[in-house]
Amino acid sequence: MKLRECLEFCTLEELREIARLRGLRGYSTLNKGELIEFIAQNIARKDATIEVLEEISRSMKFLLNIVATSEGYEIPYFELKEKFKKKYSDTTFYNALNSLKSLGLIYEYLEDDESFVTIPVEIAKFIKPAVKEIEKEVVEEKITSLQDVLNYASLEDLRDLLEEAELKKSGNKKQLIER
Repeated sequence: MKLRECLEFCTLEELREIARLRGLRGYSTLNKGELIEFIAQNIARKDATIEVLEEISRSMKFLLNIVATSEGYEIPYFELKEKFKKKYSDTTFYNALNSLKSLGLIYEYLEDDESFVTIPVEIAKFIKPAVKEIEKEVVEEKITSLQDVLNYASLEDLRDLLEEAELKKSGNKKQLIER
């Protein structure tokens, strides 16, 4: 979906909130149509998108990742919520969703009585590379977590794991962890 179409779904107050949070100036006297054009011209830039992505929380990046990797950069609301809840709470979902909407990065719309969440194509093209970084961070986080688990495991547990994997089970704890 195009950015201007997404902005059409917003109320005048929501548009003003997007402009305010994005640090735009000179929008207070604009009517809805003019404000849509003003916002579209100012937030559909790579530098503006990257600047916002650098400031948002990990949970907001996770939510963006889910939407950005969905077909057509859109996903049914309840599917998004379920995927998000695998890692975060309901409260965090609502906070992340509302914050991203206020920043103009994602939008909600209704189609055939079903709610969808989308990222406008003009913004998605800048988000996709940043999303790859998020995925890399998640993998690195998992590796770190596994390393932490191994560090806290007893020698006996480590030897049992190595035995199951049919690997050499002698040596000190550091050597066992490295295997």
